[in-house]
Amino acid sequence: MSRPSLKLLSLALVAGLALAACDDPPPPPPQPQSNVQQLVFTRQPSSTVAGTALVDIEVQLQNSAGTPVDEPGERVTLALVSAPPGVTFNELQAPLEGGVATFKGITLNRAGTGYVFEARKGSLRKLSASFTLSAGPASALSIVSQPADATIDSPIAPAVRVVASDAFGNPRSETPGRVTAELTGGTGATLTGSTNVPLVGGVAVFSDLRLETVGEYSLTFRSPGLSSVQSQNFRVKPGAPAALAFVAQPSNVTAGEPVAPTITVTLRDRQGNATTEATATITLTLGSNPGNATLSGTLSASTVAGVATFSNVRLDKAGTGYTLRAAAGGLQGATSAAFDVSPSTPVRIGFIAQPATATAGAALAPMEIAVQDAFGNTVPVTARITVALGANPGNDTLTGTLALDTVDGVARFTTLTLRKATRGYTLTATSQALGNATSAAFEVIPAEPAQLLFGVQPSNGTAGVSFSPNIQVRLLDAFDNQTRSTASVTLELDSNPGNGRLFGRTTVAAAAGVAVFPNLFVNKAASGYTLRATSGALVATSTPFAISASGPVAVVFQTQPPSVTAGVPFSPAVAVQVRDAFGNLSTGRVTLSLETNPGADALTGTLVADTVAGVASFTNLVLRKAAPGYSLRASVAGTPGAVGPRFTVQAAAASRLAFLRQPATRSVLNAPLGPETQVRALDAFDNLATGFTGPISVALGNNPTAATLSGTLTVNATAGVATFADLRLGTAGTGYTLATTSPGLLSTESGRFDVVQARLVYTAPTTGKLRLLRNAASTDTLLVLDLVANENLTGYGVGFNLPVDLNRVRLDSLVPGTALPAGSNPVAARAALPLSGPMQGILTAVQSQKASGTGAVASDTAVPAGAVLFTLRLSLASSSPGLIFDGASLGAAFNAAMRDKLGNDVVRRTELGIGRLEVLSP
Repeated sequence: MSRPSLKLLSLALVAGLALAACDDPPPPPPQPQSNVQQLVFTRQPSSTVAGTALVDIEVQLQNSAGTPVDEPGERVTLALVSAPPGVTFNELQAPLEGGVATFKGITLNRAGTGYVFEARKGSLRKLSASFTLSAGPASALSIVSQPADATIDSPIAPAVRVVASDAFGNPRSETPGRVTAELTGGTGATLTGSTNVPLVGGVAVFSDLRLETVGEYSLTFRSPGLSSVQSQNFRVKPGAPAALAFVAQPSNVTAGEPVAPTITVTLRDRQGNATTEATATITLTLGSNPGNATLSGTLSASTVAGVATFSNVRLDKAGTGYTLRAAAGGLQGATSAAFDVSPSTPVRIGFIAQPATATAGAALAPMEIAVQDAFGNTVPVTARITVALGANPGNDTLTGTLALDTVDGVARFTTLTLRKATRGYTLTATSQALGNATSAAFEVIPAEPAQLLFGVQPSNGTAGVSFSPNIQVRLLDAFDNQTRSTASVTLELDSNPGNGRLFGRTTVAAAAGVAVFPNLFVNKAASGYTLRATSGALVATSTPFAISASGPVAVVFQTQPPSVTAGVPFSPAVAVQVRDAFGNLSTGRVTLSLETNPGADALTGTLVADTVAGVASFTNLVLRKAAPGYSLRASVAGTPGAVGPRFTVQAAAASRLAFLRQPATRSVLNAPLGPETQVRALDAFDNLATGFTGPISVALGNNPTAATLSGTLTVNATAGVATFADLRLGTAGTGYTLATTSPGLLSTESGRFDVVQARLVYTAPTTGKLRLLRNAASTDTLLVLDLVANENLTGYGVGFNLPVDLNRVRLDSLVPGTALPAGSNPVAARAALPLSGPMQGILTAVQSQKASGTGAVASDTAVPAGAVLFTLRLSLASSSPGLIFDGASLGAAFNAAMRDKLGNDVVRRTELGIGRLEVLSP
């Protein structure tokens, strides 16, 4: 059993004996005998090692006065009523001799805690104290997770787990050493993976054992000093399918005919073996597809004995060099041998090069019309083909050579022309013997711009208001088609009777031949304006239009208070102006709202007011939640509104107390009540009264043990908050509360909390040139550790990084020693235990001689054996039992060294002795 378990066992035993003493006080002076009887354990079961006989257990029959009662011939039964899972115990009986039943030689083999016996006699019952059984010395290996069947592709899974145990199979978590796995069954195989692994917590985990040869095997596990163990037999099977292979290849074929002979595909594992036991669904696709064909037929088939058969595969397009691709899930696919597909009998004509988008007045791109079989393959025969317009959305005339004979089955038309730009044209091809074919729809696009035209004329408008709808100017080609030009078009005032200005973006790049001018407006009212549009040498003039005057367009805060008090009307009153586009005061209805609301408050008062002489006043506005950064928004219909400057709502006078930080729900006896306890003063609206600096006192509210609260009990608030950092209780108990008071303020009470006895236990190291040793000034809740030289050394500086449990201990201070002078103002020594960041939970302690400044030392210093280099003070932070650090098993985060002035290690990481620190509590 590990040291922490032994110590916890000792505490549990002491607690059990104390409980037994409490249950069974010394017998009182003789009293008249009562008829009421009871059972009492006069000798309790004690903790021991599993498999070792317990001390004799004695149970006494007493009357209610505590006097022994002798009933010769009567027997007492002993039963086990609480034990770890899996423990069996047959009830025992012992005769009453002189009023006492004695149970001898009881042995239990399962290690664990929480064992409890019950003594019974008739209706009488009595529970013993709880006791613990620890595991005996490690003597054997046992397998808790046997190897299962595997394949050559995978490690044995789940991981094989081997534990070190005592003679009764109880695990020994602290057992050191390594365990080796050996192959003890099968032939011609090699066991690979991590075959020698460490015991961690008494368990060796083999997670990547692998065999690459099929067979039946078993494993033997060995560790020095422990008896070996052999696993159950397991099998290694062939691997999973890894690849596909064509067995019967496709041959040359005619379009639309089934490929012959029947195609077959097999499954292979990664070593090329057939995997006849495996099943998979195999899919055929085209690998090489020179004719852009469609593969049809049954293209997906399940394997039977590892083989998939495809009997009716067809392709519809002629071509040379087709291949098929077989695939199945994550398996490596296979590609067939190449084969050819030839065309079938001619049955029709079809467009093989469709008419493309053309420019008005220019020849269409060459089009090709072919003689085809039923699958669209070109058949090389001669035929006469004539073309004409099919769909004619532009009401145009097709010109050029309209009839040609095919060459190798194809007629190519290169001189066709159309002039009207639009979408949706089609061509119709006709052959007397093979019927008709219609092309895909195509588009004729405009030629280059040749003229300008106002598509949307400027309308009558209002000064400062954009024209609606937006003015548009079109760029047309020589055939009156609207072009797709992106040329820039510029607008300017042509006729200007009001001496106004045209505002907005007056030069715009056209999109699809149309220049759209948003947000243009004229600032002066008048009738008879005209606009001139220009683009290069092209010019156009608009129709006349008129501009009238504008209305209100802007809102401005005239008055707003810089700060207010919660619950008090704003002073001075808020005032808002309404203006038109030219800066004149105007009329309007103003609505106020919160723009920024850091306090999540509701603005109250009159929030809607009409302007008087252009100004709206708000005299009774109130906010109740204190916070900086509020701002108001003033809104008027038809305007963007306005946001005022930010202001602060300050808290009102303090009226009550409340806990900002409660005492910890479980604190340590005679140690601070968890993190700092904080009490705040609030105003009537639950705002923190930051101006309150008066005294706040704390006392025990609920006090179940009549304890005395110590520490600083009265603190003057800072910015409305009083912090109590050193509150302590000297009596353990449950359900304590704190009550707060302050003159003139309503008091409050904390949540309930407990105080328990806990202590820091440090086991010193036994090796190391430097050792971290417990100082006699240590207490149960304060650990003082000296870094001591164990032999004569010479150096310049020393330090270490040590991972610790932040939940159980806190760093109080580092006191420099005198062995390596640290100088002064400042000293060359420091310690840190960060609560967050990359070094969270790493105790850093370092001291060096100063290289410069007050107390500087120029060379290395001799450190005699027994000298203290520095002293650390650590205090208990939690009553939760557990390990804080263990020098016997330090991880990669631990580092330590003593170095000379040149940076050479005098004492290396492995030569610094760190002990074991843990918290023990009830």
